[in-house]
Amino acid sequence: MQVQIFHEAAAIELAKNAGFSSVEEYVNQTIKQAADLAAIREGINDTIAGRMTPLEEFDKAFREEMSFAKRAGS
Repeated sequence: MQVQIFHEAAAIELAKNAGFSSVEEYVNQTIKQAADLAAIREGINDTIAGRMTPLEEFDKAFREEMSFAKRAGS
C-alpha cells in the first residue's frame, strides 16, 4: 500500500497531536487499526450468519489437538 501525503506540515502536526514521533509511525498505526476493525467486522458478520463454533466444542477440539487435560467438570 502506498500513501501519498500532499501537505507534509499538516501530516506532521496530525502525527504529533496523536502522540506519534513520526508520520510513518502514525500512518502504520492507522493502517493497523483499520485492519483490526475489518477483522472485527468480519467476525461479527460471521456470527450473525451463524458461521461460528460454540466455545465448548472449540475448547474440546483444541484441548485434544494440543494434548491438554480435559477441563474440570467435563
